[in-house]
Amino acid sequence: MFPRHDAALKYAAGFLGAGEYPPGSNRGPFVEFCQQHTWLKGTGWPWCAAFAVTVVQEGGGVEYPDRTAGAWDLLERARKRGWACSAKTAVPGDLVVFNIGSGHVGVVEKIENGNVISIDGNAGDAVSRCTRPLSKVRGFVHWPEDVPAHKPVKAPKVQVVGSASGTRKLVVAGKSLPLPKAKDKVT
Repeated sequence: MFPRHDAALKYAAGFLGAGEYPPGSNRGPFVEFCQQHTWLKGTGWPWCAAFAVTVVQEGGGVEYPDRTAGAWDLLERARKRGWACSAKTAVPGDLVVFNIGSGHVGVVEKIENGNVISIDGNAGDAVSRCTRPLSKVRGFVHWPEDVPAHKPVKAPKVQVVGSASGTRKLVVAGKSLPLPKAKDKVT
């Protein structure tokens, strides 16, 4: 019923265990491959959204129009496109955005017993299968099998990229700068 979603999920599963080199660096050949699928240049920033966009583009064969590196930004842009959906309508291969740390996104494998099982980039510095309760979900993204023609989206020059651990990086012109953890007050 959703062959591109199925292909994207299979693609994601093929990278289980791939990750950062060295661990904890948000770098390495695989991570940099994923990061190149976003608007941001450079590396060294949390890459869960980069993995999700890579999965849709490379595995699903769909040119994802919003090549953001931010999980919450990815969901907000999907809402504006009418692509947000609920747990009741999400299908395997959709994206799931979590309210953990300063944002996290994965690829839905299945939803069962009040949990989302997903394949996530940057989960423990690698691509990992994760199980989280639905209460941690901020929203789902049901990207279309055939993305309609769209105006090119202008890439932001600056973006804050967060991670499940709460780490945030400000990426400006390909250089990443640390920011306070999401729970810290910024004045």
